[in-house]
Amino acid sequence: MRPSPLNLSALLIALFSVTLASPVVSNFSDLKIKTRRSDQSSIVVETLYLQGARQRREYLQDKPAKVSFVSISRCDQRKRIDLNDEARLYAELPIRDWSERRKLTRTTPPTQEHEVTGADITITADSVDTGERRQQGAYTVRDVKTKTTVESGPGAATPSSVEERDGWYIDLPGLGCQNSTHGIGFATLRPGNHLDRFHFKQLGKAPGGFPIEETVTRIEAGKSAISQLELLEFSEAPLDGALFQVPKGYSPALSTPHGGYDMTRSETLGNRVQVYTAELKDWTRQWF
Repeated sequence: MRPSPLNLSALLIALFSVTLASPVVSNFSDLKIKTRRSDQSSIVVETLYLQGARQRREYLQDKPAKVSFVSISRCDQRKRIDLNDEARLYAELPIRDWSERRKLTRTTPPTQEHEVTGADITITADSVDTGERRQQGAYTVRDVKTKTTVESGPGAATPSSVEERDGWYIDLPGLGCQNSTHGIGFATLRPGNHLDRFHFKQLGKAPGGFPIEETVTRIEAGKSAISQLELLEFSEAPLDGALFQVPKGYSPALSTPHGGYDMTRSETLGNRVQVYTAELKDWTRQWF
């Protein structure tokens, strides 16, 4: 299924904002923020809970299909816990130091299979703080406008586009157990396994933050898509510490051969035999 413009724009912003992230231990006062993001094809409700070094994010997609997901971050333990409430399963994963990973990848030149010899792409990012402010509880909310323009040369895998964001943002340093600074780092493969050549221009450098209200307008291939983020709840009332624990009665999710987890099946001997048998069959088909 092709990603919606909402998902594509979220990916672009994520790549802009977390590239240079380094790990931190947060220390938040109790806070709950509930928002709803909607466009012509999807509706996603996100609830964020913060308490000291613990963070919890709940995602509920109403359309095109109902999907839910819960992730708990324990910054002090460098650990993330994913929950599947429907299957009553959980998985524990380490929180990676992406800044160290980036240092390693920067020292590795492109391989022959993925040479940077594709088309030229110019990405221009501009962000402006309008100076308008308002209070949301103990937090100061800033009005920031951001425009990202992608200009693609002939034969590029990355399409040309323009995205404009106009929203209200608050500062939540340490969100995601990362202290991120803005940077850009992504590439798109084109036929022949050549990479597009990216050129970046940074104009205004007004910081964004965590959005509580936002309008996103994206234009690509002559088509326009608009998404809206609205604030449903903002509470600084004390939170139950159980929100940041694995619920009673939940079982470990099935670990997979390559280090991941199958969040739909529990860690049992029978399920483990099935997954390794399937892995062996795939390996056999590749070599015989």
